[in-house]
Formats: sequence, structure tokens, C-alpha cells
Amino acid sequence: MKNPSMRSWAWLPLIALLGALAACSANPIPPAGDPAEGRQAEETLRAFLEDLGEGRYEEAVAKFAGNYGELEAFNPDLDPADRLALFARYCTVNGGMCLLPESIQLVESDADTFAFKVTFLAPGGGQFVLEGCCGEEAAEPISVFPYTVASTADCLQILELPPYAP
Repeated sequence: MKNPSMRSWAWLPLIALLGALAACSANPIPPAGDPAEGRQAEETLRAFLEDLGEGRYEEAVAKFAGNYGELEAFNPDLDPADRLALFARYCTVNGGMCLLPESIQLVESDADTFAFKVTFLAPGGGQFVLEGCCGEEAAEPISVFPYTVASTADCLQILELPPYAP
């Protein structure tokens, strides 16, 4: 007889896939050339950043299509398939600056991608500025961060992680 608790784990990949598909249906891509396309990309990016900033990691994972390599490298003790835990740890322990956006500006777009410049609100108020760390001086403080929103699997998804400040 199989262990009943093991059977419940067998459904996790299916549940994750359904969650990703639901995210795509929530962020359908308007027809190419439609002005709403850029607005939808901006709304998707804003929702992703707000989800992370407010600790809604499950919702953020569904909007992310970037590389998980950095998150996995920071957290070798976590299961690489547990994307929710990877994001939660990045935002709360590893130094990921999962902040609320202050402004989001579309810079350019093509058929498949939208490039944005984003500024963030600092935890104590004002604009977040990434400066040198750990006794090192940054060449120049950074307050504007690039983000890309891409058309993938009939929906819009984010390709970059929030800024990192160890």
C-alpha cells in the first residue's frame, strides 16, 4: 500500500503548471500593434513587483519567466523546483530588494519584448538608491533599474529579478 502523504506530493507539478497557465490567462497579450499592449506589459510588471514587495510570492512566480540560477545559487539547501521558497528566501534573507515600484517607464518595445526603466520606493521613504556594499564604493549609485517583459506562451512575463544588495 502506498503512503497517502506521498500521493499528495505527486500533484504538485500539475498544480504548479495550472498556476502558470492561470497566470497567462490573467495576462493575455493584446493583438500586436495594439496600444494596449504596452499598457498591459506595464501592468504585468507593476503587479509582479507589487506581489514581491507585499510578500505574495506565489503570484510573482506565475509572472516570472527569467533564469532561476541566481536564486538556486543563493539557496543550495532549497529544492530548485520550489520556486515560491526561492523567491521568498531571496526577498527576505538573501538581499533581494523586493520593494514597491515608484515609477515604471516604457523605454522601447518590439514584437516580443518591452523594455522598462523602474525606480523603487526605499523602505524608509523616498527613492531607493543602490550604493556600494561591504566597504566597497560603487562606481556610481544606481536608482533606475532595467526590466524586460516578454511575450511567452501567449502571456506577458518578467525576465529580471529585483535588485540585489548584500
